[in-house]
Amino acid sequence: MPIRLLAGLALGLLASIPTPAFAHAGHDDAEPAAAALPGAAPRAEAASAEFELVAVVRGQALVVSLDRFATNEPITDGSIEVAEGDSSEKAEAQQDGTYLVHAPWVGQAGKHDLTFTVSAGDASDLLTASIDIPEAPHTAAAPGGAIGGGLVESVLGARRGAVTAALSFVLGMLTVTAVRARGRWRAVSGAAVLLVGVVAAGAAFAHGGADDGDGPAPAVVASDAPRRLPDGSVAMPKDAQRLLAIRTVLAAQTQSARTVQVIGQVIADPATAGRVQSTQSGRVQRAGSDLAHVGQVVQKGDALATIVPVITGVERGGLQAQIAELDAQIRIAQQKVTRLNALAGSVAGKDIDDARSELAGAQARRSALSPTLVQGEVLRAPVSGVVSVANVTTGQVVESKDVLFEIVDPQRLWIEAIAFDPAIAAQMTSASARATDGTPIKVSFVGRGLVLRQGAVPLQFRIENPSATLSVGAPVTVIANVATQESGFALPRTAVVRMPNGGSAVWDHVSAERFVPRPVRLQPLDAGRVLVLAGLKAEQRIVVQGADLLNQVR
Repeated sequence: MPIRLLAGLALGLLASIPTPAFAHAGHDDAEPAAAALPGAAPRAEAASAEFELVAVVRGQALVVSLDRFATNEPITDGSIEVAEGDSSEKAEAQQDGTYLVHAPWVGQAGKHDLTFTVSAGDASDLLTASIDIPEAPHTAAAPGGAIGGGLVESVLGARRGAVTAALSFVLGMLTVTAVRARGRWRAVSGAAVLLVGVVAAGAAFAHGGADDGDGPAPAVVASDAPRRLPDGSVAMPKDAQRLLAIRTVLAAQTQSARTVQVIGQVIADPATAGRVQSTQSGRVQRAGSDLAHVGQVVQKGDALATIVPVITGVERGGLQAQIAELDAQIRIAQQKVTRLNALAGSVAGKDIDDARSELAGAQARRSALSPTLVQGEVLRAPVSGVVSVANVTTGQVVESKDVLFEIVDPQRLWIEAIAFDPAIAAQMTSASARATDGTPIKVSFVGRGLVLRQGAVPLQFRIENPSATLSVGAPVTVIANVATQESGFALPRTAVVRMPNGGSAVWDHVSAERFVPRPVRLQPLDAGRVLVLAGLKAEQRIVVQGADLLNQVR
């Protein structure tokens, strides 16, 4: 009986040795409860048709953010009263647009049922929410009385767990051997050895990886930073939403005309655009004191440049010979006129007039040939506008018909687009355009060409309100509305973001501080809006401002 009793006692002590290596000592392995902002400060949220409210515990105070439910616009001039049980506190408006509540229950751990009485302008409402305030972190007491534990830990270090497991196995084998051995004294001795080993092991390895308790337990750090959650949604605290100016609209279904996109480019109005060409070969010289340059505003008739003819040696020699011959003819004609004038009355007046005419003709031909050696052609602006192209520099030699200047009226611009479906022009009811930077352009249809260009129909539109950023040749997208109707949700283009897979999506504001991406199928509605054909439901709160910033949260 004593041998069995000692063996049972040894086995019980062996089983009581702590297992060090397979669980984090002093920690619970259960998953924490999911929250909109995991690891953030204690918070509560409530919403109604008018208001959305978020309350966050900050130290010994409650910080309340109040927004419009439909638009997410902050309300900074409202009134909030918070009640918990029989106590009620008035919230104080802060400069940052939040409201501060000081109440005795804020510092008390546990679940608190709150009632918020909210009013802003003509609207008022009663909101309810619950907030869980956890216990304050405290320091855990360290197990005492372990003799040599510090020494063993310093020697074994990270191998302490493996050594403990090996010692447990050896002591178990000794226990079995002691029980099965013959002889009372051998069994008693084995049990005694086992008991001493168990006590020593318990003293040496009692901590098993737990904290020694020399310092305070680390506190849980609350993080309210925006983050991407595992399901792809974004947790965005209210203060970050206000910083990024996140705004929403309630999705409403509507009927709109079906649209077709065609690619075009900006061109100058043919009636007001001007092109300056040289009529002869020559060298470019300044017109007056300056040479026209790009960006210069000119009026019709202004001098732009001068083209001085370039004459070869052979051509110059021929001109000089013609001038010399004309000079001789002029001298002979002058002598003839002088002689006939002296014989006036004895010669017919007709002969005198013919001589004078001959002299005048020779002088005119001489005057016409002289400037060709030194004078040039002055190029003048055919229309008023801005010099948009200047292909000249002083001293440059140009050929006849070279385009030297192009003048554009910035208030008279058109768009020329290419449509591969000839029916578009017949079915089009209205149109708008969009620049590459997203700027909307108001246009009106001018007409279509009857001659195909590479199998496409040219369409021309007049820009009604040209902006200073538009340039001739800039690519634009023309959205043509046709007679067919489509049903969907009209949203601004700023609401649509590009997903990593290349698809389009919008952000749904599902709760006060959580946003979920919704893949959508859409078509352009006009230059500034799109029509979502699938992927949304009515009354969803869709982000229309700041969606691209939400999409960057990781």
